[in-house]
Amino acid sequence: MKVSIALVAVLGCFSCTSESVNNSAGGAAGVGSATGTGGGGGVADSGLAGAGGTVAQDASTPIHKLNETAHAADYDLSITGMAEAAEDSGACPIPYYFMPPAGKVKLGVEVQIVATTNTSVNVNPFYAKLTDSTGYAYTSTFGGCEPELKSVKLAPGETAKGWITFELPATSVGLTFIFNPLIVGNGNNEVKFDLGQ
Repeated sequence: MKVSIALVAVLGCFSCTSESVNNSAGGAAGVGSATGTGGGGGVADSGLAGAGGTVAQDASTPIHKLNETAHAADYDLSITGMAEAAEDSGACPIPYYFMPPAGKVKLGVEVQIVATTNTSVNVNPFYAKLTDSTGYAYTSTFGGCEPELKSVKLAPGETAKGWITFELPATSVGLTFIFNPLIVGNGNNEVKFDLGQ
């Protein structure tokens, strides 16, 4: 199924909610491919905790395109891939038992995060969310693209890379990827990307 997407990357508050991140940023070396398990509901209409909901977005955060690198106060984030999950094939193969129900899709977004200051950055797939054209938010889910983004703490100069997967209605349009970690006392650490599909 084809999904039109406007993706925005924003880090959330890790200690606050499943839609937020708790990170500290650092420099730009390579920790390698830090991958981890997404989690929490992901299905917006599931009624499960962390499954999503309507969220107001910070209009002051610029929206980046896929070929750009977003520069937050303490880290840089790039989207390095995007794929719809398919049963045991394609760019995001998943086993049949992780396939979404009828009318839903699993969309994987591969990110690379580099700590760029002397502050450490906590990376976690729960700091990411997708919003659609109606403002509804979808949190990350299990059973998606591999390797999954791991929950790690990046020292200055280190890098984490991996997939964050979301489950959403196949009819969703205008998707924005948002990543927003909480880094106390620092500037704006929210980043957004428009997928432009």
